[in-house]
Amino acid sequence: MPPVILLIVVGGLVVWVAIYLAKLAAERERQRLAALSAWAGANGFAFYKTDVFDLDQRYRGMGQIGRGHNRYAYEVLQRSDPVWAFIFRYHFQTTETRTVHHTDSNGNSSTSTETYEETHQHAYLVIELGAAFPMLSIRPEHWGDKVAGFLGFDDINFESEQFSRRYFVKSADKQFAYAVIHPQMMEWLMDKRFVGQLEQGKFVIDITGIKFEPGPIADAWAQAIGFINRIPPFVWQDYGKAPQIRFPEAAAAAAAVMPTTTPAPR
Repeated sequence: MPPVILLIVVGGLVVWVAIYLAKLAAERERQRLAALSAWAGANGFAFYKTDVFDLDQRYRGMGQIGRGHNRYAYEVLQRSDPVWAFIFRYHFQTTETRTVHHTDSNGNSSTSTETYEETHQHAYLVIELGAAFPMLSIRPEHWGDKVAGFLGFDDINFESEQFSRRYFVKSADKQFAYAVIHPQMMEWLMDKRFVGQLEQGKFVIDITGIKFEPGPIADAWAQAIGFINRIPPFVWQDYGKAPQIRFPEAAAAAAAVMPTTTPAPR
C-alpha cells in the first residue's frame, strides 16, 4: 500500500475512533444524568441540570463556595420535606500569577510573569436544619491529628477509647458534642468513615471525593439522615431551640433508641 494511502487510512481510523469514543462518553453521561433524575424522583428529590436556586449566593462562605470567579452550581438535587436539602456540584475558577526566571544561552537572566487559570470542581450535601446548634465537626482521625494532639491541639475525647482513636471531633461546645455523640451514635458511626459538620443551622458534608452518581450519593444521603435522626430530642430542644427533624430511613428498623435525658456532665 502506498504511504499516502496508508496515512489516509490511518488518519481516517483515528478520526473514527475519536468520534466513537466521544459518542460513547456522551451516552454514558446521558445515562448518568438519567439515573440521577430517577434516583431523585424515587427519594423525594427534584433534579435540575442547572442551578435555579442561586446556591452560590445561598451558601456563600460555606466550604469553597464563593471563591474565585465563574462560579456556579449544577446538577442540583433538591427536596423540601421535612426541611430544605440540596445535593449539588459546584464549579469555580481561580487565577494565579507566577514569576518565571529565564536564563539564555549567554547566561543572561530575566524574569517574566505568567498567568494560570485553574478550574475547581466540588460537591456538597446540605440540609437546612433551622436549629441554633453550636458548630460541630466530625471526621476520621489521621496521623497528623496525633501530632497536633502531642503539641496541645487536641480534639474532644470520649469515654470510648476506640471511638476517640477512630474519629476527630471538634465543637464550639464540648457538652453539646457529648450530647450529640452519645453511645448509640458512636456505635452507629464505628463501621463508617463519616464526615460531617453542623454549622449555622445546617448539616454539611463535602462530597467532592465521590462519583456524582446514584450509588455514592445514596450512601452519602443515608449517612447524613442517619446522623440527624440519631440526634436526641433533648438536644433539639435544649441546644437547637427547634422541633426535632426526622427523615425516613431505608433501614428504619436499625435506628438506635434516642436518649431522652441530658447526659451527666463529664
